Amino acid sequence: MTTGPLIKNLRGRVVYRWPAVNLQGNSTSNLLGPLIPSEVLVQDFDEYEIQQLCEQMGCPMQQAETQTKVVYLHTLGHPQLVHARLLTLSRQGWPKVSVDSLFETPEDVREQQQQARQLLDVLPPEEADLLYRASVALAPFRREHIVLLGENANLSHPGDLFDRLVGPWIERSAGDRFVLSPLLKNAGTEVWSQSTIEGIHSQLANRCMIGTVNSGTA
Repeated sequence: MTTGPLIKNLRGRVVYRWPAVNLQGNSTSNLLGPLIPSEVLVQDFDEYEIQQLCEQMGCPMQQAETQTKVVYLHTLGHPQLVHARLLTLSRQGWPKVSVDSLFETPEDVREQQQQARQLLDVLPPEEADLLYRASVALAPFRREHIVLLGENANLSHPGDLFDRLVGPWIERSAGDRFVLSPLLKNAGTEVWSQSTIEGIHSQLANRCMIGTVNSGTA
């Protein structure tokens, strides 16, 4: 079985989707070997596609549906996280799903997320700061809420920062809502204290309450 850096699904799509950043010739290493980050627009996998990949990588058919649901739970279909999770499960011989596996983030997924956080070091500091703030917001979130967090942190032109991050790190959801890339899920909890995170939650809660009151009096 190949363990190279690329896997294609049934539509021939490349698995990796690293944001485009300038590393000045440096590469980033992960459990699949050295990777040079570049932006490759790839749609997230749905459960049907993940199940087909499971079966192609040797998962017993009677387990494939259950394994697929758990993989999707932890990866939200992000191609890189799906790839890492399936490689690990394949190497482990497709262990049966346990209760613990439902509630604990797998180590391979955490490793990929940690590698993604390292990429934030090469972003302009204010862009990285806004992403960390977005990572602790309840998803899906509105643009105005993340812009408000940036304003409260005295970031310069947070609206422009947000717009530049849409695509590589922030994805459009339904309507006026957005979601953060699963690669950065809970990234802020890894770098900030609980009191800082609670302060961000408080800012968001206050903004939502103001919006509710204004809607009720309109």
